[in-house]
Amino acid sequence: MQQVISLPTLIRTLWQKKYYLVLGILICAGFGFFIGNNTYTPYYTAEAQLKLPHEKVKHKRDQSFSDATAIGVYRIQAMDQQVLVPVQKHLASDFNLSVTLNDLKEQINTIPPTDNSMILRIQAQAKTPRQAMLIANTHLIIFTTKVKQFNHLKKVQIQQFASSASTPANQSNANKYTIYGGIAGLLLVSLFIVWCQFIKNDRR
Repeated sequence: MQQVISLPTLIRTLWQKKYYLVLGILICAGFGFFIGNNTYTPYYTAEAQLKLPHEKVKHKRDQSFSDATAIGVYRIQAMDQQVLVPVQKHLASDFNLSVTLNDLKEQINTIPPTDNSMILRIQAQAKTPRQAMLIANTHLIIFTTKVKQFNHLKKVQIQQFASSASTPANQSNANKYTIYGGIAGLLLVSLFIVWCQFIKNDRR
């Protein structure tokens, strides 16, 4: 006959085996911390800014649309081979930093302005703060020259050079994995205790 387990009985049984529960939680939490800490790869970001001119329009109502369209074109040009190849060469020759073109495409990101400032933000991501800063600033300098040539612009100015970040842009997963491990340990040990105390004995 199958035994019906009441909640008070279950709680009392688990409380009697509380040391096993604590041990299981600690072991699994430690395992989770180990996984989270060893799979964590920090990266750093650096941001430079370039101020671009507003588009010339006949009607003021068309200004926002024209500026947004121009920013879209500038962002495409920022990732053009004619910009990235010189960036790659300058990083190698000036700073002894070897980066492939594919890596640059993944590491560099342009962010459009959220207002009417026409300030294009250039963000670079790398394994070290120095690399991120060098990539962002080198791209800023090269692109400032190229965007003038591409679009015959005069009023283009560097708004801000990138600085070296002091903390990683991402956080370690150690704390999250530790919590997940502790919860998993609690559930696993609880299920094992229930199986040993009730289900296994009931089958006999």
